Amino acid sequence: MKDTHQPRRMGRAAAIAALAVTLAAVPAAADRSEQSRDCDGRTRSESRRYELLSGECNPTNVKLVSSDLAMAMAYAPEQQVRAPAAWSLSVGSGALVAVLDGGFNVDHPAVCAHIAPGGLDAVDRDSDVNDHGNGLDDDGDGVVDEGLGHGTFVAGMILKVAPEAQILPIRVRDDEGRGFNASLAAGLRYAIDRRVDVINMSLEASKAKDTQLMDLMREATSSGIVVVLSAGNDGRGPVTDLALGVPALVVGAVDENDAIAPFSSYQDMRPLEGQARMIFAPGVNLYGPVGTPTDDANAYWSGTSFAAPFVAGAAALLRQVEPELCVNEVVARLADTAYPVYDAKGRRLRYSGRLDVGQAVGR
Repeated sequence: MKDTHQPRRMGRAAAIAALAVTLAAVPAAADRSEQSRDCDGRTRSESRRYELLSGECNPTNVKLVSSDLAMAMAYAPEQQVRAPAAWSLSVGSGALVAVLDGGFNVDHPAVCAHIAPGGLDAVDRDSDVNDHGNGLDDDGDGVVDEGLGHGTFVAGMILKVAPEAQILPIRVRDDEGRGFNASLAAGLRYAIDRRVDVINMSLEASKAKDTQLMDLMREATSSGIVVVLSAGNDGRGPVTDLALGVPALVVGAVDENDAIAPFSSYQDMRPLEGQARMIFAPGVNLYGPVGTPTDDANAYWSGTSFAAPFVAGAAALLRQVEPELCVNEVVARLADTAYPVYDAKGRRLRYSGRLDVGQAVGR
């Protein structure tokens, strides 16, 4: 029996109650000391690898804060994925997209009107999702507070495709983009309880095969939530383990000419019922909101982290136009209608392509 999606919404009082329950369940920092010791006990290179895996999806470059609107207007990634072709049918009104991330500034003018009430900070165990950093290079990589703006930027990319969607910010990563599986699990639990339409996770996880995470991923998709994951930025090869065994959308990055970004992880996944599918979206030299160092600051950024939200936005539109579709059908529709993509040797990928919102939603 297919799991048909029925629009579900939680009232403000119920949302507050769900937040209280989730916060009570999030382990305090002291409760997570075993994971901290695991990281501290590794060699320097192993420790760096752990930080990347438990962080935001190892961004390929540091954001470049800029107000160069002329360059920004020269490239419109929403046009590349043909989002406007679907807007006569839906602009995402009523869709709720959970963004499990970090580095939020929900006061940025580009996103503030689209922030749903009842966000969760699963790192500091409160309801204030904004992260202004601590001015320290906590992970010793030479970049201070490198995760700031990440969640804000992701939200901005969702709104490029679904301009009237609502964003539920759930902070599961710190100002360096690092985090614990306990925070990620709490964020997933909260998103499921809030009955969101789509979950975007532009991150990776330490030990992603963790039983609790895998169970929550399965629960999310079986309850009708479309899960969108960034593939990773390690070049061609294995994608995020979070996609194992669930009908999720795994997103790689292409540039403005639909060439696969050299940094993008990807696998040409054979279509199998109940399994993840690979898809690509713009993820190179994107311009969007970061909210740092000022609330209205914008920046250029690249990475599969920022390709994923284009697909999340498309899933939100499709949910609004055809709410009867089950998760497997949404995943298949978006993947099967994608525009052809070719590898560096000019060979067309057999099962994967670049997101085409107009074809998926507007057909």
